[in-house]
Amino acid sequence: MNELFILGSGNAFNINARGHTAFLLDQKILIDCGPTILLKIQEFCIDLSSLKYILITHYHGDHFAGIPFLLIYFKYILHRKEKLTIMGPENLKIHFNKIMEVTYPNMEFDFEIEFIELNKNDEIFCNPYIIKSYPITHKEESIGYRIVDNKHSFAFTGDTILNEEVFILMDGVDIGIIELSLWDNPNQEISHVSLQELISLRDKINVKHLFFNHITDTLAEEVKKINQNIKPIGIPLYDGMKIDFNHL
Repeated sequence: MNELFILGSGNAFNINARGHTAFLLDQKILIDCGPTILLKIQEFCIDLSSLKYILITHYHGDHFAGIPFLLIYFKYILHRKEKLTIMGPENLKIHFNKIMEVTYPNMEFDFEIEFIELNKNDEIFCNPYIIKSYPITHKEESIGYRIVDNKHSFAFTGDTILNEEVFILMDGVDIGIIELSLWDNPNQEISHVSLQELISLRDKINVKHLFFNHITDTLAEEVKKINQNIKPIGIPLYDGMKIDFNHL
């Protein structure tokens, strides 16, 4: 792994004009695909012709609903011919068919689309990457991903609550991204991570470099203040940000 490009770092509401969740790893793997995907690749002049895999964490629209737009972009703009593999939790093909039927019914493509449904704790080899799915508490189907190659390791929770599942997924990776949506969340009433519980449980997240997604500018500024005045807890993500695995 060499580079992770942040195409979208925001929540479902695009607060502060942040794009929906979408990360591009080595220009080969797209991790989550919110509806702002085409806007962001054009804003940042990103070439997706080398994309081989799309990984979906769960079927909320801000993580999944960009797929139809991406596929018609491949069809009509890039004139793609190469196979594309989409991976995701259980019922991936069912959810895919539903969203295509609503957006672009009867659409046909000039390239093969392979679907791989992952159970929690599955592992698949996609040369040169090993991709493993992990259980995550958010929606019933939610999974997080750990991706490793012969040099580096990366993990992403998707949307989640902060619990033991997250600690296991993140354990020992070079780059970890978790969501950070709320200021506080008494008794974890909402299935997202809050700043207050992150501060109290940060020592349980064993990761070399921790970043925060699904975030707003206000929360990001608060994280920066904490990093300066207390013990650093991690780095907020921004659209257009690049994480270089070789220069951490």
